[in-house]
Amino acid sequence: MEQARFIVEIVVGLGLLIFIHELGHFVAAKWAGVRVDEFAFGLPFGPRVLSIKIGETIYAIRLIPFGGFVAMAGEEPGKPTEAPPERQYGTQSAGKKAVITVAGVVMNFVLSIVLFSIALGIGIRFSRPVVGYVEPEGPAEKAGLLPGDEILSVNGDKDVDWEDVRVDILMSDLEDNVTLAVLRDGKERVLTVKPKKDEQLGLPAIGAEPATGRAITEVEKDGAAARAGLKVGDEIDTIDGKRFLNWDEALLHLGGRMGEEVGVRVTRGGEPVEARLVPQPEKKGFIGVTPRTFPTVKTVYADSPAEAGGIRPGDQILSVDDRATPDAADAIAATAPNAGRPLVYTVRRERNTLNLTVTPKASAGGGRAIVGILFEPKSDFAAGPVDAGSPAEKAGIRPGDVFTRIDGVKLEGKSWGVLQVLLNVAAEEKREATVSWRSGKAEWEGRKIAVRAVDDILHADAGLLVEPTLPRLRKYAPWEAPVVGLKKSWQMVEQVYIFLRGLVTGRISLKNAAGPVGIVKISYKVASEGTVRFIYWLAIIGANLAVVNLLPIPPFDGGMLVLTGVEKIRGKALSEKWLIGLQLAGWALVLVLVTFITINDIMR
Repeated sequence: MEQARFIVEIVVGLGLLIFIHELGHFVAAKWAGVRVDEFAFGLPFGPRVLSIKIGETIYAIRLIPFGGFVAMAGEEPGKPTEAPPERQYGTQSAGKKAVITVAGVVMNFVLSIVLFSIALGIGIRFSRPVVGYVEPEGPAEKAGLLPGDEILSVNGDKDVDWEDVRVDILMSDLEDNVTLAVLRDGKERVLTVKPKKDEQLGLPAIGAEPATGRAITEVEKDGAAARAGLKVGDEIDTIDGKRFLNWDEALLHLGGRMGEEVGVRVTRGGEPVEARLVPQPEKKGFIGVTPRTFPTVKTVYADSPAEAGGIRPGDQILSVDDRATPDAADAIAATAPNAGRPLVYTVRRERNTLNLTVTPKASAGGGRAIVGILFEPKSDFAAGPVDAGSPAEKAGIRPGDVFTRIDGVKLEGKSWGVLQVLLNVAAEEKREATVSWRSGKAEWEGRKIAVRAVDDILHADAGLLVEPTLPRLRKYAPWEAPVVGLKKSWQMVEQVYIFLRGLVTGRISLKNAAGPVGIVKISYKVASEGTVRFIYWLAIIGANLAVVNLLPIPPFDGGMLVLTGVEKIRGKALSEKWLIGLQLAGWALVLVLVTFITINDIMR
């Protein structure tokens, strides 16, 4: 029942954005004196379910009640009309055509302001811009950002949440600095950060993650937290006497205390409660294959423990203190809880295997222990040794075979950790994984392979979940909400413009764009988070539509504005032959782009 409600919300919401756009064209056409033959709610591909003619215009509801359309006399080149020339769209002045064309975009922008105002007036939860983790040797750490800092503004933009921070950085130029005002120990500080290019997205990043919430949202039955007496609603204060701002950091710490009692202090009903938690190994999916290529060192930072211990770029980290590290996350987990303790790193260097002693140091802010290396972000997904009698061997996988997909997810360009996560999900759901691989020139597609759940000795399971971020309720008075809504709408316009500019210049890959499938998928997820959140999401989509519709490509409104401008310069309209040809070329380009983006959405 709830799923049906989500679907109805998506259809009504997205349909409203289209209908309001068409309403803008309709009102402007009436103002300009253009005859409107039909103004309908719904797609033009089906018959009229309900209609009434008022004057010269038919007002209708179509069979497919999604969006809407306006049929203006003389709008389509080559289509005959009985309207007198002065009432046809094609004979209007360039100024009137421009007003009719841009009216839809204006209505989308106005609707975006209204929707933002409604959501912010009711109140909507965002993530507080408190830093929970700073990437070692990343731009943020080099600029002096620390865990616990609360970001007050980004490039002068105040009253921000973490989503604002993230988007402002993503939309910045790699050549430009980002100015952050932060609150630390009650004092405001200004930091200047130079972003780097994210290896996966190809967009600017500074290497910082938000603080997670303290409140426990889920306790696994018979898990470590339940046995310790922890409950949903408890707020975690300290673990082993230490306050963790990021739950992943807490889990890395617990990974070094596997099977031991760990003191956990929580607040329950305003009162402090002490508990003893015994972290257990996380379960991971296992099919009996280890990678041919282990995590490969890309960079060794100067004056780091790794440099002192003899680790070099190109080394593959095979194990840390005899614990195998087939993925970079494993090497990080084996290192993280061991600040100041010498560890033996077994590495493969060309054809030699070396044992190197390295003593990790604590990262900035006293977080996880690090050795000062950066791993290559991608794996070749080639199989190394295959265990005898394992599910992989039974399926026919041999050393040297290359994995291409797991459960429909394309692996190329990703790390081995992605493959492991997909196997973990299959193991948790107690089902087979659908695996595709390449063996020489042969392709094996969609083979079902059994996945076993085995203990992961490097990664801890505390048997609980916490809030993913620190919540911040943004709620404004009725007279403030429209002002903030206008600001948000304009920010969206700027962000879409910067994104489109990045696509044109090649700084941003088209793979980062979302098409119809991606929008519907995100809309469903957002609808499940509540009606207010969905209204906010519709406001974002509305602002996006406003900008995208101004692209100078027929049949977008921007393309029609360009043709109107050409008409103004020439002093006469383009011939029907040219208009039809340009619109067909525009439709072809749009179809290619939508097809590419849709395929990319499906692949994601």
